[in-house]
Amino acid sequence: MQLKRFFAKDNHSALKLVREDIGPDAIIVSNRKTENGVEVIATADYDETAIQRAAAMPADSEAAVSAPVATEQLAEVTADNPPPAQPQSATPPASDFASTLADAADNTTIKDMRNELNNLRTMLDTQLAAFQAGQWGQQSPARAELFEKLTQIGLGVERITQLISATEISDDLETASRKVLMALKDSIHISEHDAIERGGIVVLHGPTGAGKTTSIAKLAAQFLRNHDPRDLVMVCADNGRVGAYEQLQTFAKLLGVSVVRVRHSAELGNVLSVLGSKKIVLLDSAGMVQADLRNPRQLIGMDSGLENIHHYLILAATMQRSAMERILDSLSGTEIDGVILTKLDEAVHLGDVLTSLLRHDIPLTSWTDGQNIASDIHRADAAVLVSKAMHLNKTVVESKDDRILFSMLQARQDASSLWH
Repeated sequence: MQLKRFFAKDNHSALKLVREDIGPDAIIVSNRKTENGVEVIATADYDETAIQRAAAMPADSEAAVSAPVATEQLAEVTADNPPPAQPQSATPPASDFASTLADAADNTTIKDMRNELNNLRTMLDTQLAAFQAGQWGQQSPARAELFEKLTQIGLGVERITQLISATEISDDLETASRKVLMALKDSIHISEHDAIERGGIVVLHGPTGAGKTTSIAKLAAQFLRNHDPRDLVMVCADNGRVGAYEQLQTFAKLLGVSVVRVRHSAELGNVLSVLGSKKIVLLDSAGMVQADLRNPRQLIGMDSGLENIHHYLILAATMQRSAMERILDSLSGTEIDGVILTKLDEAVHLGDVLTSLLRHDIPLTSWTDGQNIASDIHRADAAVLVSKAMHLNKTVVESKDDRILFSMLQARQDASSLWH
């Protein structure tokens, strides 16, 4: 595939150049404004794979000149162990073409089409699951009763159907329940590493209100059980929420650790380089917004190029499944190392969380279930999570799919009783 760039004073003139050069069948890959007008990239044969492959190639970028921000804080934090000397880079400025290709690969129209296809596939899976579950009312009473029990913990219809269909079910409901719950436990992806045991730079991402700042404090308290406070530093990069830095500063005082504030994204690289000698750096990022969901590569630290940096997604167990799915869909293909669940003690049910984690096969690292920063964080355990989900006694609000399935089951049972 051959891409061509065209420059003109406006879109009309640029399209005229495209038609004259490539022909009326030309495909516009991307267009953007420039200082002198517009730039259009076009091709005669569109190949998305080639664009993504070109966009994935490493490209140097011009170094951003940032002011020496937080000098006093960094000097105080690194007084005991100065950072290693950073060699000066002699990298030349990169071509603007690579960034244009990246823009083409992240074309929002293509992403919207993918999301629509995923939604359509989910809808078809749900309808097929409903059909199969409806047959159980007549053919397998044990499966039908087990299906009803699993819906009470809030699991998605398609996930329940997959679990029951893949498990050998006998007429003994207790034995069948044990087999299905064991299959559910085995399907949950648990992270091999704790968020702090590998050290380095730990960045927490997540929507506003999910509990990122409190989770930072809990991770710090967990780290301090076996390490010196001087080995840890907190970094606040959340400049959108009022009082975010003050809240983290309060936690830092309680734990006896240092905290540094990053006011602009351009400062982040310099700050993290200075703090490179620390065993662990806990970075509190700003809450995710719509722009982050459209382009997750712009999340803070995601494209930093730093070594030993780990990204974790903070999700509240009280979130609706649709909100979780939107975030997880947008982050597919990024370097998210795992999920930290928060507010398990406030959740009505855990079915939405389990369904989303299973659908995306994203590793679960740990969870929090209280306000005590010293004790209310726990290493993820699949068996414990399934047990918590089963023992929540609060009422689960039925979804539209659940009501349809229950009506189908009841209709089949009523029809069956007429013949006996």
